[in-house]
Amino acid sequence: SGISASNHDITHLFIDSALKICKNDIEALANIMDAVEALSKDGNFECVMTISADVAECPEAIQKYL
Repeated sequence: SGISASNHDITHLFIDSALKICKNDIEALANIMDAVEALSKDGNFECVMTISADVAECPEAIQKYL
């Protein structure tokens, strides 16, 4: 949210290895994805995250973003 607050002309945000940032806690990642979605809608920018996980093993909370 700090990046969005300080830069009002952001069009895209890329987050690499998001699951690793969450220490492989898939539920924490789902919460972060929801928060980033709300922030990107409010800030009018696109966000792309990469994770290293099997699609079939992702919970429904994450599946909606795939």
